[in-house]
Amino acid sequence: MPKIRIADQLNVELISTDSGPASGIAKYFRGDIAGFVASSELVNAINKPISSLGSAPMGFGLSFANTGSFGSTGIEWTVQAGLRSVVSTTQAGEAIRGEDVFGEPILVPAGQTFLGYSFSPTLRLGAGATAGDLSFGFNAASTFEYRTGKSFDLAGGAGPSLRDALSAVLSKAAIPGDVADLEEMQPGDLCSLSGSGQFRASAQFDLAAAMNPLATPTLGLSAIGALQIKAGASVTVGASVAFSGTYQIRVAKLDSRRVSLGYYKLAASEFRLDVNASVGVSASVGGRDFLTPILSGLSTAPKADIVNLVDAGLSDVQIAEIQTSIKASIQRSLSLSLMAGFSASSKKEAVFEYEFDLSLLDASAKEALHQALDGDLSALTARDAAALPPGVKLLSSQLETMRKKSFTWKINLLGIVNVFHLSELIRTGKVLFVPSSGELVITDSVTHKSIFVKTRPFEADAEKLRKVLMQSMVLTAAYRVSGMRNFLGFSCSQSYFDQTANARKHVISDFLDHFVALGLIGAPEKAAFLSTPAAGTASLALDLSLDDAAFRAMLIGASGQPLLEEDYDLIGRSCVLQVIQPGDENDFRRIPMQDDNLWKQMTSLGQFAMRSVMPPQLRGDVAFALVQHDYTVIRWWSAAMSTAAAQVASMLNFLNGADAETLKDNNDFKKKREELAKAVTNIVKNSQPDFLDAWGILAIDAATHNRAAVHATLLTNSSFLVKDRR
Repeated sequence: MPKIRIADQLNVELISTDSGPASGIAKYFRGDIAGFVASSELVNAINKPISSLGSAPMGFGLSFANTGSFGSTGIEWTVQAGLRSVVSTTQAGEAIRGEDVFGEPILVPAGQTFLGYSFSPTLRLGAGATAGDLSFGFNAASTFEYRTGKSFDLAGGAGPSLRDALSAVLSKAAIPGDVADLEEMQPGDLCSLSGSGQFRASAQFDLAAAMNPLATPTLGLSAIGALQIKAGASVTVGASVAFSGTYQIRVAKLDSRRVSLGYYKLAASEFRLDVNASVGVSASVGGRDFLTPILSGLSTAPKADIVNLVDAGLSDVQIAEIQTSIKASIQRSLSLSLMAGFSASSKKEAVFEYEFDLSLLDASAKEALHQALDGDLSALTARDAAALPPGVKLLSSQLETMRKKSFTWKINLLGIVNVFHLSELIRTGKVLFVPSSGELVITDSVTHKSIFVKTRPFEADAEKLRKVLMQSMVLTAAYRVSGMRNFLGFSCSQSYFDQTANARKHVISDFLDHFVALGLIGAPEKAAFLSTPAAGTASLALDLSLDDAAFRAMLIGASGQPLLEEDYDLIGRSCVLQVIQPGDENDFRRIPMQDDNLWKQMTSLGQFAMRSVMPPQLRGDVAFALVQHDYTVIRWWSAAMSTAAAQVASMLNFLNGADAETLKDNNDFKKKREELAKAVTNIVKNSQPDFLDAWGILAIDAATHNRAAVHATLLTNSSFLVKDRR
């Protein structure tokens, strides 16, 4: 076995010892001598008791005398001659140096001193090479930090000398490449490896389908009836989750039999999560069970829907396209939910931590532990905590905590109100997903043409979809409030998602303005959130859900009369003022929103002639174009909403409390229904509003007099904010 030799800078030998059988150096070092050169500080302290050395933050320098390598099946770690390593002492009651960067500080117990040793090798794993036992999921060719150490009992005295303690640490330094290495560790031994890379876990998750049933202006109004989709639908999926970022694997020997293994995230950093979900979608039409897991969860008549789809003769290509979109939607939705969950959890809490009683582990448990050391915890996380094998105990798992929750999977059904059946919408339309938010979009074929990304046919353009959702919301509101459709308790929703790669303070401030505008927080809470510095990625998600009462408030005033254009103008203008705050870039756009007289003149002249009444600062080409844009959006909103309100009031007056179902063969009712559908559809279909940020969300909420349910989430790498209004 390799000999460990430490000399001073004049090559005078300070320590020469054999690496013991429990040593990682004995097992993994490639060579006969692991040689080190001590710094002058280490030389001066070599004979002193370790209890007298304090807890110097820089430690004692020790460098490799020669180029060396470590490996299990081949060369996996390399160290260059002169590479610095560090010897450090930590006294009772103090935190072990470096460990608190990842998890809660590890305090040295009373009556003990801890001696640590660390260095940073390079992982030698070239392209096409197989990762060995010493890769731990870290990136190929990357440098990471290896730390090891032992606790020494002072037993009322000064404890061993630095020479003896260092000799003991190095001769038994654990490198946790396999289960056998953990068995060789001594009680009180600690070992950690920290670097950038990727580790994996897997679990099953419940997705609550938040279905958003909407009418579209591209489909006609069919017969009276009820939607054939299931309220409270959910789908269970299995998923493998890859965590990419900077993390630490920490192993501690608790006693002669027990060892703990933990994964920790670097403080003030964030993981990137890549989710690979199994949704149970078959790629063949041959059996009638393709899409069964999805349709069974979402449809009130899944067997009939499956028959309809199979009988429709969908090709394998069409089925593969549906599968691709559904899987991508679930994966992105689940990824966002998990990132939100990890952001909301304690920064110091272990991502995963298990305790193993090595004397009780069977072959499968040892293999699961081995895989966990290699960076794959799937064999452990795929099981419930209560179903772990003998000898394995779950201490902490952020994923396990989140797995017990139900995540939201948002599904926009554009046209379901026109056709009733999910299978009909799938058969005649298209299935897309939104890459940013993960929303699934099942839409009629005509609407599909206005929202899909031509170069990426499975994706829906988020901006274009937002316009279509607003148009469909107006149409759906008219159908719902007039009694034309039975929604059986379904709510409809509007959502907004924005993400930035650079979380500057003014961007986060703009995100928080939406929370303030929705009445979710006040100015003090905004200021408190902004006091925490943020960097990297930040995201804002707003979801607005409306029931029949909220829809009615959007269209019919407290007196029972329909709201007018001027009512909606005021709502639209006030929401622009909420989106654009004083001091914001382009805050000149606030001027027409605040000036009633100017707005009246603009309305009288129209968008193409109103330039003449603009104040000087709004007459420039750029400024005027932006003001003209705001005017066009608000006027479309006012015209669409007031038209819907008037037609709904007329239909309600005609029905006078009667059920539309009982009048479906009445010719006067048919005429009235056609008038409503035509009037609202024309104004919705013939306009293409372009919305300012989350203006549409704020406008709808204001129009309902804040009767909508709101869920808002803001995530940064250092803090999070989640607010609900029910």
